[in-house]
Amino acid sequence: MAEPAGSPLWLGLGAGVAVALALNAVAVPVAGMFTSGSAAVSFLRWMTLYLAPFGGLIAVGGVLQASGRGGRLLAATLAGFAVQLPLAYLLSSWLGIEGVWLSMAAGASVSLAGALARSGSALRSAPVRAPRSTRTAAGRQCGR
Repeated sequence: MAEPAGSPLWLGLGAGVAVALALNAVAVPVAGMFTSGSAAVSFLRWMTLYLAPFGGLIAVGGVLQASGRGGRLLAATLAGFAVQLPLAYLLSSWLGIEGVWLSMAAGASVSLAGALARSGSALRSAPVRAPRSTRTAAGRQCGR
């Protein structure tokens, strides 16, 4: 029997935001373990913009793959890369390395939007199936 799991999109976005907040909170000491430069701290802080849409994309992608629509996920991911790569070039000439990091967040956002546009109603309340052993035990046993 299926039980509602809640919205995978909101769970993925929430996880991405939670990790982004935690990473921002520890950016200075974590970067200090590897380098004394401020570029690593800047990277960790800018990268958090990528984590929220990427968390949502992973959750939505799981729903698409589980429902047999992995090709749609691939198309959305490729669209994100198609935006990310030229945007990295353009923004880096204007903002420097921060432009590359921003392009990653933009690419993940485009991928998420594309996946959502193709997901339909499957994300509103994704059912969680009972484990296989439970489903088969309730049915007719083999050989009888």
